[in-house]
Amino acid sequence: MFHSISKRLIEYRDGKFKKCLAGYKINSSKCQIDKLHSEVVAAAKRFESQGQDDLANELFFISFFVKGQKEPDEASYNLWVNNFSKLIFNAAKRYSIPIPYWKNKVPKIAFVGLGDDPSAYEHIYFICKHLNEGENYQPHLFLFSPNDNLNSVKARFNEIGTPVIIVNFNESAIPRSCTQMRDALHKEQIDIAVWVHLPSLMFFLFGMKIAATQVFISQYLHPDIAKFKIDGLITYGTIAEKSSIFLQDRWRVIPSAIKIIPGNNPEINIKRKRYADDNTIILATFGRIEKIRQETFLKCVAKILQQSKNTVYLYTGYEDDIKIANFFQRKGLLNRVKFVGWVDIDVFAQMIDIVLDSFPLATGLTAIKASFYGKPILSMGNNYSYMGRDIKPILEKSGFSGFAQAESVYNKIREAAFELPFTPYAQNNSDYILKAEKLVQCEKSKIQLASFQALCLEHLYFNTSLMSEVFIEQIKDIRKTII
Repeated sequence: MFHSISKRLIEYRDGKFKKCLAGYKINSSKCQIDKLHSEVVAAAKRFESQGQDDLANELFFISFFVKGQKEPDEASYNLWVNNFSKLIFNAAKRYSIPIPYWKNKVPKIAFVGLGDDPSAYEHIYFICKHLNEGENYQPHLFLFSPNDNLNSVKARFNEIGTPVIIVNFNESAIPRSCTQMRDALHKEQIDIAVWVHLPSLMFFLFGMKIAATQVFISQYLHPDIAKFKIDGLITYGTIAEKSSIFLQDRWRVIPSAIKIIPGNNPEINIKRKRYADDNTIILATFGRIEKIRQETFLKCVAKILQQSKNTVYLYTGYEDDIKIANFFQRKGLLNRVKFVGWVDIDVFAQMIDIVLDSFPLATGLTAIKASFYGKPILSMGNNYSYMGRDIKPILEKSGFSGFAQAESVYNKIREAAFELPFTPYAQNNSDYILKAEKLVQCEKSKIQLASFQALCLEHLYFNTSLMSEVFIEQIKDIRKTII
């Protein structure tokens, strides 16, 4: 639950961005700022441990107070995002200057974000590559970085003809860094700015108005934020529809696609024998520990192990969580469960038999990689898994309403899915356990699911041209609504 704020101040003084929060009430008594900050950090760490990275990062970014040990409900979180957005957005207004509408014959589009996470630009790389091969837009990449040590990123994007501009980022002088980014965008006469990271800094940048068209692209949906000078919201999702509504906002949808370079390890069988003999089925989950330790998921894994005696379970993470070991110890299953650390997916995906995707928070690229190596992925059919988010709507919608470029892929996936004797995702916990047991006991079922997922990889998740073409259509549609 969020406390009411009697006073909120953001000051810019001596080149420092100071977040001054005062007048909070905790049980009707005054609270010192340092105590307030420590409780915010504690709350952020709780959310981080639960896999709620968006909420955790934004809590770390600004001293916004959350009370107690209980996770806030959706309404409270939405209220917090709204207050946070408004606070940053209003602070940025003092730095706003008129934006000229450049008369570029070929519109310039800039993807803007933080340079400390190169993996965030995998999708953007292929979109830029596609844009450079056409004549629709001229792409640029603008990155915040505390130093200019991004040579590998520069080289990769320069190789496909995309300029990379680095803007110095100083955490103690955020407004100054943001105005430098704005000036750099203006210098290059950028028509469209697309923010590609968590929205904390975006609210400040867009509040200043850094381009004539401002777009936010995000894997995760954020509540009620379009009103903060965001002309268009784009997310990755199903090709079955052009957009979806989340609370008050319309999110335009594009498919998610990447390329995978296969790994090669001749000692796969030797490494496999460390964990199981030839008669044992290896179940595995590749992901962060905060996703794996969800109690509902662990209960399902335990039930699967209990029902299928010829199985073992491997799970990954940067550090083990003693709670997981204690859980399986209580179930009498610890001798069939092993934490393997942070592994090379190209190796481990080839040596296991079935991937148990975590839920409610699913794994990401690791599931795609495992599928690439021909392993069946058992996922829950919710909006956090690839199967639930992207494939389920294709199978459940009565008619195609997406972009024309995606219709043939839509039809291929539907046709392939209808040939399966079961849905390619679990409907609930009981169905998850039932499908896992079927995959363990029936080699044909494993092959059928893996083959269907391989088709999805080929036509959807490796189809970077489709992703780029739909992205261009969405950008065109956004510009039509504001020009």
